[in-house]
Amino acid sequence: MMLALRIVLGIFANFSLSFLPLPVVKISLAFIPVMLTGYLYGPVCSSVVACAGDAFSYLLAPTALGFNPAITACYLLEGIIYGVCLYKSELMLPNVILAKVLDLVLCTVTLNALVLQLMFFNTTPLYYIIFLRAIILVPIGVIEVVLIVLLKEPLLKIQTQLHKR
Repeated sequence: MMLALRIVLGIFANFSLSFLPLPVVKISLAFIPVMLTGYLYGPVCSSVVACAGDAFSYLLAPTALGFNPAITACYLLEGIIYGVCLYKSELMLPNVILAKVLDLVLCTVTLNALVLQLMFFNTTPLYYIIFLRAIILVPIGVIEVVLIVLLKEPLLKIQTQLHKR
């Protein structure tokens, strides 16, 4: 179910910020099912949801940038990060912040920037791409942390219901 939600959000709940000099920043709600899976089931399940969700999203709705296994590997790492940081954590704020900071530093801002530079922007310095991504994605990351904290109570209820079975 989380994989299906990840695919739907990956296709329909995202948009590119085309006003930037480099069209490589995309805002998406696809992190939510990955985070939920990491919280409820751990890093293995969340990495599968993140990785398979990216691949299936592309197969169902190809993008202009094409499919790249390196970007999918970044999503795999994102799933591992959410699973390691949030599994059995009761969504404590320090864990949520740590997960988002690691995701931003390791995946969303840096590794994705490196892959995009290698694919499309060979003449653009890497630090410039990282800077552009960071000025947009760090504030979005703060909003995502707030969203996760707002989801805390419903998630705790879901977790309680799942463990009763």
